[in-house]
Amino acid sequence: MTAADGALERLWIVGAGSVALAFASRLNDSPAIGAIHLSGRQDNPPDHPIFTGASRVTYSVGLTPPDTDPTAVLVAVPDRAIAGVAATLAGFDLQPIPVLHHSGALGREVLEPLRAAGWSTGSLHPLAAIPRGDTGAAGLQGAWFALEANGTARTLAEQIVASVDGRIIDIDEGGKPLYHAAAVFASNYVVTLLATAERLFREAGADEADTRAALAALAAGALNNV
Repeated sequence: MTAADGALERLWIVGAGSVALAFASRLNDSPAIGAIHLSGRQDNPPDHPIFTGASRVTYSVGLTPPDTDPTAVLVAVPDRAIAGVAATLAGFDLQPIPVLHHSGALGREVLEPLRAAGWSTGSLHPLAAIPRGDTGAAGLQGAWFALEANGTARTLAEQIVASVDGRIIDIDEGGKPLYHAAAVFASNYVVTLLATAERLFREAGADEADTRAALAALAAGALNNV
């Protein structure tokens, strides 16, 4: 068995926010996963169903390795914290393993301390809205994922995406800023445009209760045509 083959045996997720919980919750349902450990900043685990009943998910506070060495790492922390996490991980006495971060804007270069230490690095970003950890797992099912990785990190990403019936978009080295800008145009700006259209409808005298439904139907038709 190669390192990539057993990467999901003991998965360490650094972070306990919405994205981390969504991945942990969804992967916990996959038979490919052996065990999942989350590291967070709070003394107690988040109020989430994966920490109750029969679950393979454990939790600890602070950035310290699990009791049993992990076989792969997912870094699911805010963008500003990824570099610091990478530097800390590189200082641990761990065998090099595949590691992915989930930033939509940063490439794998932010994990450089780990790459220099022999780890296989990459970025895997779900092109999906994940509003809350307790409901966000559904957004991962069948989603598209932007991938910038090779080696065992790529294999790890492919295994994760396959476990949620997702699809991969490969991003060139250094291409994440353009990818992120495209995602903002296709998602955030749509919300802004619809909000502006709704205001104009109301100023034109349209019934407030019907405005949003009417515009949503119009926008859905435009998307279908695209």
